[in-house]
Amino acid sequence: MPKTRQLNQLFNRWKRQRPEEAQLMCLDGIICEEHYETADPKILFIAKEPNDPRGEAFDFREWWCEDGPQYAFSWRLCQWAYGIWNGFPPLTQFDEEADTLNIMRSIAFMNLKKVGGGNQADPQEIRRFTERDQSFLRRQIRIIDPDIIVGGIGDSSLWSVLFPDIEFQPSGFDIGVAYVAVNEKKVPVIDFYHPSHRVPRAMSYCLLGRVFQTIQT
Repeated sequence: MPKTRQLNQLFNRWKRQRPEEAQLMCLDGIICEEHYETADPKILFIAKEPNDPRGEAFDFREWWCEDGPQYAFSWRLCQWAYGIWNGFPPLTQFDEEADTLNIMRSIAFMNLKKVGGGNQADPQEIRRFTERDQSFLRRQIRIIDPDIIVGGIGDSSLWSVLFPDIEFQPSGFDIGVAYVAVNEKKVPVIDFYHPSHRVPRAMSYCLLGRVFQTIQT
């Protein structure tokens, strides 16, 4: 069964279990399955919650597959994915050559909390939703079946909710790296900054590149 269909079935079960939130959930996952399946490696980005203070639920998959990157958050995901796939060349090369629509279509993305919040996430709310919905989140990750996970979830201890046996090791750059089993496959997890973290784009790009080098052996 196609992964997108599996994700849709998962979301339907999720909504039935959380009827009070069904109309507020912002869906996510594999942006465009046809593109994602040809990506090497397959990248899953994990963040905290949608920026949706008015409760106008939407589907990241439909939005980004149609329009590509629109705001700084999604542009940074594209830059990071481009770096991972191309050995982190100078960022000016991304500006000159990147096919951002197809990059956007080739990633997977998910939030821990599917109900939108404002500009500043509430850590206690993120934890409450993550712990409550952990079985759905784990299933979503298994369906996406990534080769690498890059997370910007803020509270590093939340990783143990998703992967109880996770053990991070230092990368040498103040960023933790761990390896987890996803569908019996060894998958690296980079506990990175949130894509909206206010640092120059080149700084986060270069840092991720240095950390990524540590998982190549």
